[in-house]
Amino acid sequence: MKASHIPVLWKDSPVRPFRFNPKGGKDQGHPFFVQIKAVFLPHRDAFGFVEQLEDPIEQAPKFMKLPKSVKGLIFLRDFH
Repeated sequence: MKASHIPVLWKDSPVRPFRFNPKGGKDQGHPFFVQIKAVFLPHRDAFGFVEQLEDPIEQAPKFMKLPKSVKGLIFLRDFH
């Protein structure tokens, strides 16, 4: 249950996408974290924006780490 980093098609985003440049200096800005609803668009083979759930934040959100026993159950349920 960690944050997923996937490309999303979103025209009017409230923040610019963050692209890390290892050769760039320290003045690259900071990544923002945005909670959204997205749907898979099979004709574009990508995800598309549906709704913004929360305002963008600069601090990484906390996440729950699932035990291995639960991860196995989720895997079996989703793919079988």
